[in-house]
Amino acid sequence: MPSLKRVLLWLAVAFVVYTIIVAPTTAADAVRQSADGLSNAGQSLLDFFGALVSS
Repeated sequence: MPSLKRVLLWLAVAFVVYTIIVAPTTAADAVRQSADGLSNAGQSLLDFFGALVSS
């Protein structure tokens, strides 16, 4: 019997593939927004540690 974790992983993969096929523009926008969010978080961390070092 497959574990719940494996089933949920396959469901997530299937959802991502379905979204890319049905609405590629929406999927691309979601990826772009996620990348922008990660970039902003990284820049904020760099600013924080830069301020710690310079003070």
